[in-house]
Amino acid sequence: MHELKNVIRRAGLFAVDNVISPEHLPAFQKEMPVTTALFDENNEKQHIINALQKSGGSKTIAAKLLNIDRKTLYNKMYAYHIDLNS
Repeated sequence: MHELKNVIRRAGLFAVDNVISPEHLPAFQKEMPVTTALFDENNEKQHIINALQKSGGSKTIAAKLLNIDRKTLYNKMYAYHIDLNS
């Protein structure tokens, strides 16, 4: 179950307009039928805030906790109006 949460969380971070598409899923998942799902924006924002708090404000560590690269983290922080200096 933990792996599924991580896959959904990561897919949500890469989603465009909060729509998770097959290309947002790991390669092993693409072989299975996938339905499009909406990702809760507030949930994603809260995950980012939590990761920043756990990392003591380190974007590099927060990005690793979220399994995304630092540039994606900065883009998401900007999109959700999360203070980039935190």
